[in-house]
Order: sequence, then structure tokens, then C-alpha cells
Amino acid sequence: MSTAAELDYRRAFDGFEPRVRDLIARYGHHDICDIGGGRTPLLWPKEVAELGVDYTLMDVSADELELAPEGHHTLCMDITAPLDPVNHERFDLIFSKFVAEHVPDGAAMHRNILKMLRPGGHAFHLFPTLYHPAFVVNRLLPMHLTDRLRNAMSGVKYPKFPAVYSMCRGPSPSRIAAFREMGYEVEEYTGFYGTPYLRRIPVVNTADDALNAWLARRRVRDLTSYAYLLLRRPTES
Repeated sequence: MSTAAELDYRRAFDGFEPRVRDLIARYGHHDICDIGGGRTPLLWPKEVAELGVDYTLMDVSADELELAPEGHHTLCMDITAPLDPVNHERFDLIFSKFVAEHVPDGAAMHRNILKMLRPGGHAFHLFPTLYHPAFVVNRLLPMHLTDRLRNAMSGVKYPKFPAVYSMCRGPSPSRIAAFREMGYEVEEYTGFYGTPYLRRIPVVNTADDALNAWLARRRVRDLTSYAYLLLRRPTES
């Protein structure tokens, strides 16, 4: 079982790329899809060449894909739309980082990803979770207000997209069952605790870290802040 320190949100942020690389190496995954990578893919062309994989950037925005680094394949599509048969069983590994919360129909997204995976392929996602207070506020308040608030508290200006958090929850038996009912094997569903949004207020941030460590020790799944979700399409006989 993970310790409270291992469930700190910074472990999730820092560990995502190494986990993707490990999945590629461990299972020999060759055809890789980065959902929402656009101008900032997780792996850049030099890294892709070193890994010896075929790497596709998928994004709903053609403008974002125009800004993608040269050397990557691109696929402009809405992950929730009816799937073109040409994309069935196309990839060995599909992953997303901070994309799922922006997808209006999470169930449609995950069903399409299952169809796009080859048997034995993996889907790996990192996303924020309800009902952490920061993301409840982000969900309920107008986007222009949450954009200004987030940038002020983090000290960094991020691009802002509407967040709806469809199917973005912490691990629970009902969530795991929902993915199994879709046809996935659930290999990992790990909740993490804490956010970076209070780090510019040292006293408050210290208190928040202590609270999140307490929540992590007790595995309070309704107050996770982020989650890893590792899914596998079963191998067909």
C-alpha cells in the first residue's frame, strides 16, 4: 500500500512521463497516441526517435495541431464523436494528461478509446477529481473568474478551457465497476492529494499540506485532488 507521501500530488505530476515510458518499455507498445498534446506533447520528436515508437498527437483543435512540433503524426478529431472505423484497434497505448476534465462526455471518450486500442493495449490518464474544493469551485464559478483566480494563486498564466469533470472522480468501487462494465480491465486507479494552488501563501499552504497528508493517510477518496487511471483492453482469444 502506498504511503501518504507517495500519494502527494507532486508524485503524480512528476511520475506521469516515467510511467508512460515504463508502459512502452515493459509491454513493447509501439503505436502511441497522446490525446490533447497539441503544441506541448509529452514526448518530443527526439525522445520518440530514441524510443523507436510511432507517435500520434490527437487534438480536437486543428489550430493546436498546427503548432505541434515537426515530426509527429497528427490526428484532428473529437474523442467523443462517432469513431471512424479506420481508427479501430489502431494504437497500443493511448494516454492523456489533464484532458479528461475538459471532455463533456467522459463515458463516450472512454468507450472510443477502448475501440481504438488493440487487444492488450493500455489507456493511461491523469486528471483532477471532484470533489476536491478547488475543482468544485472551478466547476461552479464562471470561467473568467476561475481563470484569474488560478493564475493569481499559482503565479503562472495557463491557457484555460472549460472544465466539466465528467467521470473525473477519485477511486471507488462504483467508478471501477463503471470502467469494467465498458469492457476494460482496471489495472490501477490511484487517488492523490493536494494541489499547487496555495503555494504562494506559505502559512496557508503549510496547513493545506498537513490536511492533505491526513486525508492521504485515511484514503478519503471523495477528497482526492488528482488520479491515475490505468486501463487495459483485454486480450481477445
